[in-house]
Amino acid sequence: MMTCLSREKIKELMGIEIEEDYAFVEVLSKKQYKSRQQNSLFHSLLDCFWDSGCSSFDSKKSMRFHYKDVAHLIEYIYENDLKDDTKQMLRKAIKLLPIEESERNKVVELLKGKVEIEHSWADATKSMAKEAIDQLLKDMYQAGVNTKKFEEILRSLGEWYEDDRASTR
Repeated sequence: MMTCLSREKIKELMGIEIEEDYAFVEVLSKKQYKSRQQNSLFHSLLDCFWDSGCSSFDSKKSMRFHYKDVAHLIEYIYENDLKDDTKQMLRKAIKLLPIEESERNKVVELLKGKVEIEHSWADATKSMAKEAIDQLLKDMYQAGVNTKKFEEILRSLGEWYEDDRASTR
């Protein structure tokens, strides 16, 4: 919830002096705050990894999708209204085509009606976010990311984990 407060009220409540007559203040629950922090960290790391040129992904989108999959934010469902005997016949025909195995598997997934649903990072639980962020950090180290931005993020991670420990005491 966003609230507009006067300069005086902000000073009274928070002890902060502002130049403007009014400012907007947002009150977040602990869960909302953590979600926002994790979201910011995740996207900062992704940007840093991509901008470093050290990732082996073909596109930033495929990299983001991969780590969202690690966080279990990609849901796979199957929707197909073809008759079963039609699907079987097509699978047999595909096996006869002179195409690579990986391409054949993609065609089979299409026949099954595989649909990927990408959920928002905001839907990630703390453990889901931690799993993806840990994997992303490992991959960045392994790829040799060594930029100032990465160093800044790592320094802020220490502060972030300190805040996390302090809030659980």
